[in-house]
Amino acid sequence: MIIRLAAATTTALLLATTPAAATPPRHPRVQQAVDNLTRKHDLPGAQLRLNGTHVFTSGKGDLGTGAPIPRDSTARIGSITKTFVATVVLQLAAEGRLTLEDTVGQHLPGLINRNGNDGNRITVRQLLQHTSGLPEHVGELEGRGYEKVRYGHFTAQDLLDIALNHQPDFAPGTQWRYSNTGYVVAGLLIEKLTGHRWGEEVTRRIIKPLGLRDTSVPTEDDLGLPGPHARGYQILEDGRRADFTRLNTTAFHAAGAMISTSADLTRFFDTLVNGDLLPPAQHADLTRTVPSGDGWGYGLGINARDLPCGVRWWGHAGSVFGWFTYSAVTTTGRKASIIVNQAYLTDAQSNGVGEAINAAFCP
Repeated sequence: MIIRLAAATTTALLLATTPAAATPPRHPRVQQAVDNLTRKHDLPGAQLRLNGTHVFTSGKGDLGTGAPIPRDSTARIGSITKTFVATVVLQLAAEGRLTLEDTVGQHLPGLINRNGNDGNRITVRQLLQHTSGLPEHVGELEGRGYEKVRYGHFTAQDLLDIALNHQPDFAPGTQWRYSNTGYVVAGLLIEKLTGHRWGEEVTRRIIKPLGLRDTSVPTEDDLGLPGPHARGYQILEDGRRADFTRLNTTAFHAAGAMISTSADLTRFFDTLVNGDLLPPAQHADLTRTVPSGDGWGYGLGINARDLPCGVRWWGHAGSVFGWFTYSAVTTTGRKASIIVNQAYLTDAQSNGVGEAINAAFCP
């Protein structure tokens, strides 16, 4: 549901072998890769924003009218929400409100103590790093059917109740496994420490200071997308493609509820990765990675990937009903953000996204 870029992109990401150039005057390889997403991989529409200004589009943002994805289209960014949430938690650590080695139980006693899950053994770092062992709530939600879940209203406790019906995936700190549940807990931790909703803290600490005018956290039961936007499509269980533009995001909470644009995402990641949102100690924590499979590294709410052309990029993917997004930057000034108006992607489609990232970072 709300995941990092699929491991299937590994093959595509390893195809880049030419040295990274400065800023090339033309980008035919980028446009070709974006076109492949719609023409070869049968996705409705795609947009890639390169270095904040160059925008490449292909296909249709609206299958009914045939209009392309608008240049400044808003989109649901799914798990990229996690990077915003992790940044707020790290800011709270910088303020002395908690440490990353604090346990969940110190701040939220008893919240996740069930069926062998124990908040007194799980640290804040492990929540953000996906090494907590907390079981996933997403699979059971999906099992209820996409069309049933899309309009459902869920509290954070509802989501935790689903997850905590299961035993831990592993002992805290012993393995890596993606956990949306961990970020639901991280959102509740922000609320406990600040007295404000997690979305209010994201807005106050990140969205407003950076001037991210088209980035927002939907209020409960706000089903629409603001501003110009494409339609978001979901492949249903029977193979039909359905319009999922309207969506209740309470099922995703702090793991994946936010809305943004490719321009805003580029600005956010560029500012974060280059050290302007966190003090040095917390920035070091952000970018200290553990292996997460297939050559990927995961820090605190952020992925890292080394490409053969000598580029290391930092970013995150988001996949949520109707949308796939990815935003990544390098410390040498290259930036790319992708919007695809369909979820979820097949391995071949994910590889196509990887090829587009290659084209952006290894021209």
